[in-house]
Amino acid sequence: MTRTLPINLGGLYLSKKIETDSFTKLLADNNPSVIFRMYYIANGVKERQVFLELNNTEEYSLIAAVYTKSNLKGDAKDQISAVSIKNRMIYTPHYRVRVILTHKKTGNEVFDFEHITSSEREIYNLIPVIKNKIDNLLWIK
Repeated sequence: MTRTLPINLGGLYLSKKIETDSFTKLLADNNPSVIFRMYYIANGVKERQVFLELNNTEEYSLIAAVYTKSNLKGDAKDQISAVSIKNRMIYTPHYRVRVILTHKKTGNEVFDFEHITSSEREIYNLIPVIKNKIDNLLWIK
């Protein structure tokens, strides 16, 4: 069966800027994805959070995570706008739920689910539904 793990989505917009010294060093590397990840860290937002794990089963593997794609606002947006970065990473902010339950011996996917939304509430409401679906599939097997 499965066990629910706590998650904290933390919002789709990152407003705190990166410390000036760190930001200057990151600009020297000119790697937009690293700079953007530093905004996640500065704002305390996790890009990937696992919300379910399997208990007492060696027969199946489970990937069940929420991925956060945020965008910048406020001080963070002002900071990044002040410099010219090649290939600036700009996303439409959203959460993506990805769940894959796989039978280890055969490699067959028993359950495959993906959902994209901008609603935190929708994610929190979806987790128990997914947990019940996975538990029912494991119970039947």
